[in-house]
Amino acid sequence: MSWLRRFLPSRPLRSRLPLWTHRYVPSRPPTTRKLVHYSKRAVQFLGFLWLFEEWGADVRLAWGASMLPTLRHDTSIVLVSKYPPAFRPPNLKVGDLVVAQSPLKQHWQVLKRVVGLPGDTICVDPSGAVRGHGGWEDGGGGREHVVVPRGHVWLAGDNMSASIDSRTFGPISLALLKGKVFYRIWPDPGPLENTLRELDTGDEDI
Repeated sequence: MSWLRRFLPSRPLRSRLPLWTHRYVPSRPPTTRKLVHYSKRAVQFLGFLWLFEEWGADVRLAWGASMLPTLRHDTSIVLVSKYPPAFRPPNLKVGDLVVAQSPLKQHWQVLKRVVGLPGDTICVDPSGAVRGHGGWEDGGGGREHVVVPRGHVWLAGDNMSASIDSRTFGPISLALLKGKVFYRIWPDPGPLENTLRELDTGDEDI
């Protein structure tokens, strides 16, 4: 029977095919168990993204001239911490950048700097410009002083000449704060640190 072995295939048909044809051999479809496994992983990943965006950090676009020169007037991309203890006293400090719900527009949020905490005495408008600030302005051009109420903060833009802030809508409730801005992604990536420092005059004459 040795003469017959020369005519019988010594290997399976698949192994005798050229290597480039192996990729076209149909594979076995995924099982139901694998589909369920991958579906669960996808749901878990989406849930993690939702939790991170709601309670971790969020990417925001900021534009307008009110925060010059800290942020560009056209478009800046910033990272906002949405972890509540990060933007509540005592972690919230004067000089921090925050995102807040606008008291003037229901679906609008503003990015401003905290210049007064509960109990602080604030000069309404240090620039002295007469801007029609309603109840927050007097005949002296808004230079009267007010005490920030409990549970509120006083917000202002770095570029006060082009900012609608607490000089217009007064102190804002802590409940309206939505996050604390801590990093600029674009342009000039880097942390947005608190640039305000407490002035220690001591006994020196001013």
